[in-house]
Amino acid sequence: MTAWLPVILGAAFVWLVYRAGQWNERQGVIRGLEAELDMHGRWVGTQYFEKDRGHWDADYVVFKLSTVATDNAIVRGPGLFLNRDLTVALVSYRQVVGHVNQLIDKATDFQVVAELWRKARPAEQVAAAQQLVESVHIAGIGNETLEQKPAAYVFFKMVMQQLRLEHQSRALAVLWAVFGLNFSFVKAWPAWLRSRFQAAWHFVAARWRTLRRTISTAEPPAVVPNAVAPPRITEQPSASTATETTVSRGTAVDLKITNLTTANTSSWKEHARLPVAKTQRAAKVRHPKQS
Repeated sequence: MTAWLPVILGAAFVWLVYRAGQWNERQGVIRGLEAELDMHGRWVGTQYFEKDRGHWDADYVVFKLSTVATDNAIVRGPGLFLNRDLTVALVSYRQVVGHVNQLIDKATDFQVVAELWRKARPAEQVAAAQQLVESVHIAGIGNETLEQKPAAYVFFKMVMQQLRLEHQSRALAVLWAVFGLNFSFVKAWPAWLRSRFQAAWHFVAARWRTLRRTISTAEPPAVVPNAVAPPRITEQPSASTATETTVSRGTAVDLKITNLTTANTSSWKEHARLPVAKTQRAAKVRHPKQS
């Protein structure tokens, strides 16, 4: 074991030296890129709208944008950057910066015309020169409202955002410097798990609502029992009342009253109202007086 110890220590030393060189290279590429983007931001980082037309003179000179650090970052960045999207954003930004430089060349070539520098300049050429300068700012740089197609301003902001994400985690940078491994994919796990959980939750909720609707349509509707109204008690005419009515109309009724006893006489008298026969007084007979 002791024989291998110098070999292990030597390999570890060589690895640390190599990783330190990679770390310094990474820092150099990032610092150069930040310096170049800082210069670009003083011009490309400003928005220009259609309402800004007419603010530039015909002899307004626009300088081209240098992309040395951007090109270097595109070439060496995939092996040095932790944020993989930074290289993609740099490629897109480099393309639109090339378009801006083409517009600058077009405007500069037209401004070289001798007639533009005379005291009595032709109005048509002055208007054409102003239009070319305006196109550099409005069409080449643009704004975030996307009045036209996305231009240099939009892609510049995208690069700056990805560059901030590159500096966001110091721990991942140290792990990369020591072991040479990029663990930046771990940062995307919480967002990925959250999105998967939300999708699963929405799926289960939708299936549960569908199941409830299916069950509710399959079951017969519950019949609510109607409230049973209490029976109406109609007063039936009693026999005594009917008899009394018949007697009052003058119809002869044969009242057969039998088995009258002392026990039921009282109740019978209460319910049976018989016509009261009036007693006729005996007429007084007058006898003739004897003489």
